[in-house]
Amino acid sequence: MTAPADHDAYLATLPPDRAACLNDLRRRIAAQVPDAVEVISYAMPGFRLPGGKVVMGYAAWKAHYAIYPHSGSTLAGVSDLPDGMTAQGGTLRVPWDLSVPDDLISRIVALRRAEIGS
Repeated sequence: MTAPADHDAYLATLPPDRAACLNDLRRRIAAQVPDAVEVISYAMPGFRLPGGKVVMGYAAWKAHYAIYPHSGSTLAGVSDLPDGMTAQGGTLRVPWDLSVPDDLISRIVALRRAEIGS
């Protein structure tokens, strides 16, 4: 599988409703990491900080979408997930009919920044 060129190319491969959902997530993550640049990492959209570390990525799946803080330990610091969302290892799975709250995005970003010293 060839990695998409950028976030827009990734989103263009999705059905319109799912692309809209992830574009909204993209916008809200970008607001939390204004110093990051959009990248493709592990064939998925992500946000790389000036020091070179990816702080968060996202991807579409059949039954859910997922957030990836690019660390197997970041999500261990988040214990109060909204109903329906699950975290395992370095993956936060979110059903398509749910939206990740901004405060949860903010907490995950803060935890990841603390991990990488940014």
